[in-house]
Amino acid sequence: MRSAAAAFHPSCRKQSKERLRAYFLEKKTRFIIFGQARSGSTLLVDLLNSHPDIHCDSEIFNKTFWRGWERRYLLPVVRRWPAPYLNFKAARCRLPAYGFKLILKHIKDPRHVLPQMSASGWRILSIQRQDVFTQAISITVAQKTHHWHRGEGQEVNEMELIVPPENVLHQIRMTLARNKAIQDIMAQVPHLGIVYETDLQNAGFWRHTSSRLLDYLGLPPARLTSRWVRTYRRPYSELVKNYEEILAAVRASPYAYVLENISSPLPKAAVEERQLS
Repeated sequence: MRSAAAAFHPSCRKQSKERLRAYFLEKKTRFIIFGQARSGSTLLVDLLNSHPDIHCDSEIFNKTFWRGWERRYLLPVVRRWPAPYLNFKAARCRLPAYGFKLILKHIKDPRHVLPQMSASGWRILSIQRQDVFTQAISITVAQKTHHWHRGEGQEVNEMELIVPPENVLHQIRMTLARNKAIQDIMAQVPHLGIVYETDLQNAGFWRHTSSRLLDYLGLPPARLTSRWVRTYRRPYSELVKNYEEILAAVRASPYAYVLENISSPLPKAAVEERQLS
């Protein structure tokens, strides 16, 4: 009788719940999409969510998704110590695989958190964009227009705009610094690298990319699809009125080398100049 009663002691019940939660976490595939803004991570989240065995959250540490006292008191805590919160969300997920998107700046100490999460069974999908110049333009335009994404069938105002070159130079500097920080962290952990230009930019790449992703996550093959399309139909070289002025400013800066990886269409004058050089 004593042993039976002991089984119902609060401490025993707590230990049983913890063991049960640990068992379910071991059986579940857990993953993190890690990168920075305008790198294709939203598209990757949507592709993975089209798999029947995956639930992938977006930027769960982004303060815009938190309200009231939770934003003021709880968010700072989970940003500093995210593991318990993330394991709780993974354990509650009813599908075999749970993941979320993590932007570098959204947690307090990613240099220590990512290796710890990896060691506890979380798999890391590191996403980056090679074309830093277009990424910087994309961030600057999105901040100005507040248009970050566009779904299939949606229309976005494509009114031409002027972007201060100094804003783009600032974004290039910040993007390069974040890329370096991400690369330093990824050097410490096993991960699967995803490059926007070669893995996601063209829908024709998705079949091969899907195979790599699902193989890495240990999930059955499936055709992955997305409802997201490019935010603007026109290239930034047409949308931004002073695009050539921005190009000139970058050429005259210490970041001129980033122009070598431009993947978006250039204005005619810039193409001719590149050919002459």
